Amino acid sequence: MHISTQEELKLRAKQNEISSGEEDGFSDSNDEQDPENYNFYMSQVDFASLANGIAQDDQKGQEINLRERVSTQQLRQEVNQVNQHISGNHQNITSVPNPIKLLVSKQKRRYNYNGFNLDLTYITEKIIAMGFPAENIESIYRNSMQDVRRFFDSVHPGHYKVYNLCEERKYDHSNFNQVAEFPFQDHQAPTFSLIYEFCIDLDNWLKAHEKNVAGIHCKAGKGRTGVMICCYMLYAKQFTNAYDSMRYYGMIRTKNKKGVTIPSQIRYIFYFEKALNNKWVPDNMPNKQVELVKIRMIPVPNVNFFGGCAPWFRIQNKDKEYSSKNQFQVKEYKLEPYIEFKLKDIVLQGDVLLQFLNQGFLSSSEKLFQAWFNCDFFDYTGVLMIDKFMLDKACKDKSGKTFQKDFRIELHVVEINQDNKSLQSVYNNTINQITYKNFGF
Repeated sequence: MHISTQEELKLRAKQNEISSGEEDGFSDSNDEQDPENYNFYMSQVDFASLANGIAQDDQKGQEINLRERVSTQQLRQEVNQVNQHISGNHQNITSVPNPIKLLVSKQKRRYNYNGFNLDLTYITEKIIAMGFPAENIESIYRNSMQDVRRFFDSVHPGHYKVYNLCEERKYDHSNFNQVAEFPFQDHQAPTFSLIYEFCIDLDNWLKAHEKNVAGIHCKAGKGRTGVMICCYMLYAKQFTNAYDSMRYYGMIRTKNKKGVTIPSQIRYIFYFEKALNNKWVPDNMPNKQVELVKIRMIPVPNVNFFGGCAPWFRIQNKDKEYSSKNQFQVKEYKLEPYIEFKLKDIVLQGDVLLQFLNQGFLSSSEKLFQAWFNCDFFDYTGVLMIDKFMLDKACKDKSGKTFQKDFRIELHVVEINQDNKSLQSVYNNTINQITYKNFGF
């Protein structure tokens, strides 16, 4: 087993120091800074740069090429081509929507042709992202089920399939021509196998007939919908890397380029890119089984009234759930340089949800942050370092009031050899040699 020394970890942290950021940290005004042709610099990049493609020099001027990057101008051209196709093939009969619906759809681009005004966007000529088709009172402020059905039956009669990604809500499948469900929770990442199943199903449907289209939705039709669409565009080879797929989706689905913004969802899109590059399919994933031996939190967050925090964590992995309270008494930290949990008997495989909580004066379960990750993507060091801007919820603390600029967590694992149950270093046999450094991918 390779053990990362303190010097190695410090060097990695120094080389890959990431500035804080959040999904609200970018706007259309930043777009003018995008060069037509650029390389992406991984250090000193905030969340706005990740979303908008703003190149920034790192401390040493080192760059990492993300393979056949697409320029902003090229992405704009692709967006314009799709929009021109829609405007040229749909009747320009506009409709004024209920102002409440405009308020709810926020910055998402709407479909305003053929007498419809829907929270609905053509991402490609065959893939449509939309808000939930609601009934009863909810239809007053969301897409009406009746209007969505009329849209598909009139614009794509007999050649559409609706994909529902909501775990929390269903509807009668008889409302539409065909319906498929690939559910996962709001604000969470999908299981890795679900992404593959979705892409295979969608690909088969679109290839079954040249007129076939797909309408894809979650509740708002943005985050969960964006994860699956971005992954499918990689699967269909419309884009060669996750970064461009996300940038394109943000540009065409929203006015402010805020497409997929939740860090764990972004991580899974990058995971999917790696899996495709490795030519992994559901039947030949590594399926690594690892033991989580240590978690570090660096530095101590400021949550409680007098500073510091009293953290504990829980882990969900398939049908198992772990709580640090079973191994440790909750302790308050203030001036320590880091918090370290040395663990035992926590064996993980596949998709994992890690949630850190704080035991404060008023509540014992105040959520600090969370992160989804998949055990197959640990590299040979057995250490996953996730910076603040790639931690769900923590990324929103742009001011650094709770989480300092250089806040991160480190997950240390060893791989379990399934033949003799011995421990060995975690090695990711990856074809793709690109290093994502400290992004938590």
